[in-house]
Amino acid sequence: MRSSPLIPTAAVLALGLSLLSPTRAGAQPLARPVEAIAVPPVQGTVGDAEGARLTASVRAQVEAAGFTSLSVQHPELTGDALLETVVVTDAQGCYVRTTLRMRRGVSQNGSATCDTESGATTTEQVRAAVSRAVADSLATLPGAGEIPPPPPPPPPPPETSTPVAAPDETPPAPPPPPPGDAYVFEVGVNLRTAAFFGLGHMVINKDKTDRFHGVFMLTVVSNDSGRFSGVLQFAFGENEAKEVYAPFAVGLLTNRAKARFSGIAQAGLRLSEARTFTGVAQITPGMNEANEFAGVAQIGALNLAKRFAGVGQIGIGNASRSFAGAAQLGLANYQKGEHVSGAQIALVNLDERSHVSTIVQAAAANFVQEETRGGARVAAANLFGAFRGGVEVGVVNFDGASNLADFFEVQGRADHQPPSFEGGAQIGAWNATFGRFEGGAQIGGFNLDKATFSGGLQVAALANLDEASFGGALQIAPLNIVYDRFAGMAQIGAASFAETVHGAQIGGFNNAGDVRGVQIGVVNRARDLRGLQLGLVNIVSERSGLPVTLGVNLGF
Repeated sequence: MRSSPLIPTAAVLALGLSLLSPTRAGAQPLARPVEAIAVPPVQGTVGDAEGARLTASVRAQVEAAGFTSLSVQHPELTGDALLETVVVTDAQGCYVRTTLRMRRGVSQNGSATCDTESGATTTEQVRAAVSRAVADSLATLPGAGEIPPPPPPPPPPPETSTPVAAPDETPPAPPPPPPGDAYVFEVGVNLRTAAFFGLGHMVINKDKTDRFHGVFMLTVVSNDSGRFSGVLQFAFGENEAKEVYAPFAVGLLTNRAKARFSGIAQAGLRLSEARTFTGVAQITPGMNEANEFAGVAQIGALNLAKRFAGVGQIGIGNASRSFAGAAQLGLANYQKGEHVSGAQIALVNLDERSHVSTIVQAAAANFVQEETRGGARVAAANLFGAFRGGVEVGVVNFDGASNLADFFEVQGRADHQPPSFEGGAQIGAWNATFGRFEGGAQIGGFNLDKATFSGGLQVAALANLDEASFGGALQIAPLNIVYDRFAGMAQIGAASFAETVHGAQIGGFNNAGDVRGVQIGVVNRARDLRGLQLGLVNIVSERSGLPVTLGVNLGF
């Protein structure tokens, strides 16, 4: 406490109303302590706590005794004082005994008996008795001149060469008050808390806590935390926090970590969202969303992640800008950026401006704008983008272009195009590459290469059409057409066409510009022959002499 400017004279601290043991035979303590009984206005008394001034030693006595403080003023008093009050009752009434203790060792007793015949209540009787006992103590107090003077101050210490540090005159700060029940468990309709340290919250409407450190937060309608550190954050309605550090966060309608979730699972019915998720799983029948996901899985109807690093996305629809995981499984997978996985499987895989690296890409339709690298790409339709891997299997395989119209425009000798297929085999009813084909085999009903074919085997049930060159082992189909140069072992078919042949043409009708090899067929035609023609009819259009021969024709 501090001294009041309103009372210039020294104040006496009255300390009151603690129940002690009875002092008279048959006396019993009051049933309950009489707390904070103000001294009624009598001569020399005042009921203002601001008038009390305590030293550290007197304050320690008050706190140790557990008394309630009152203040009493008297012009004869100097310095601080302590008033001890004892209230006892018996069959005849109540009795009050007071002891006034001065700081300088002076004490004075006072006493009073309750007036039981006044008809007043017990509390009123005690108040009046305390007033009379205080007046009794003050009336018999010795004068100010009889109080021993304080002892003289000790002599100053002798000066030494070693400086002596001044004592720390700042008293230690009092200990903080012990936590109340509100810091252990809070229940209410609405709560607004700056910081909570304890067991938990249970709120009906809205719980808004800036910093929560406890076990659980349970809310019926919604909760909104700045930082939640605990075990479970749960709301039947909306569950929100800026940062969540807990094993579980569950919001039956909405579950949102505006900045970060670090724990085991984030779950909800409609939405689970975290800017940064670090944990095991986001599980929501509705939508899971994260800017940064690092965990095991996103499981929901719709899973969204700008950057996903984990085991997999499993849902009706999955989308990411950067995916690194074991699998992306859904009815539709959308990728816009880098994709690295063991498998991308869906009814439709749509990879826009992305590079897909996966062991298996399987769907009814795979749409890839850039390229796919992997073991196998399997679909009814593999459209666009380049393939670099093991095998591509589909009813329709169109690689390298950005739209279907590119495959129906006359390209012609597009050897400058980068490879559209690099791998083991391309197998389909209709295989087409916009850029170069570099692989083991191209097998289909119809094979179309807008640029050069470089591989082992090109086999078609209907036709092989190479708008640039062929460089491989065998080209086999009822109809083989190479716009520029055929360089291989043999071109075999009912009809084979090439601008330049370095190898063999075998079939019913063989037609070439410059032949540097062998033509074997029913009808063989060459513009210039440096080799052998074996056929029923052999034609060399640019030669001196007979242009048509039967059987065998040799050119040099």
